[in-house]
Amino acid sequence: MEYAYGEAKWLDQAQGWAGHTKTGAPLVGFVYGDSTVGERILTADSSEYVVAFIEGFMRFEAGTHELEFQSNDGLRVTLGGVQVYEHDGRHTCQTKGSVYITAPKTGWYPVKALFFNRKFTTCLDLSIRPAGGDWDFTSPEMYAHIPK
Repeated sequence: MEYAYGEAKWLDQAQGWAGHTKTGAPLVGFVYGDSTVGERILTADSSEYVVAFIEGFMRFEAGTHELEFQSNDGLRVTLGGVQVYEHDGRHTCQTKGSVYITAPKTGWYPVKALFFNRKFTTCLDLSIRPAGGDWDFTSPEMYAHIPK
């Protein structure tokens, strides 16, 4: 988990902060609901102007899964090296809709996310629905990281 602290209004601007980061505590899952003003962003040291470079792994059972990301502000996610979601710009806690991914086999898949939040409130959530199942927030056991 790497953080940068500075202005970003678009994901390309946020990406420009790569190389100007400091290591932060790893996330505990991908469920950080709508915050209140002044609350720290994720595990960062600040409540505003945060860019997060998230890397780790997600565990999926074999099969097709429907994912719904929510963010405030911008979020780009790749799973297994494939971009699966992008919601650019500044916005309230919202989604651009669900996406479907297929895990060819049960196991751990690399995940990378670029996230930024300017100020006031923030959120970063991921809900999952297996084929024929019900929506649920992802559990912390679905995530892993390699300590730096």
